[in-house]
Amino acid sequence: MTQLAEIKRYIDSFPRPNGLNVHTWELTKNVAFEVWKNHIQNRPNRRNVNYLCREFYLLIRKPNGEYIIPPTCFRRA
Repeated sequence: MTQLAEIKRYIDSFPRPNGLNVHTWELTKNVAFEVWKNHIQNRPNRRNVNYLCREFYLLIRKPNGEYIIPPTCFRRA
């Protein structure tokens, strides 16, 4: 995926997880979109990715399952 509109559609295709309110889900999707923008613009992701919602990590994977940033950027608990 190389177009922002295509990425937005991809992210929006994921259903909101049960127990997560609409506002939090929109914020989660916005953060994922920013990570994707950095990825397609060949900009480094300057912070560790640590998100409470495990579905977030699905949003930053390509359809083939490959993460768009190295898993080493994920902060471990």
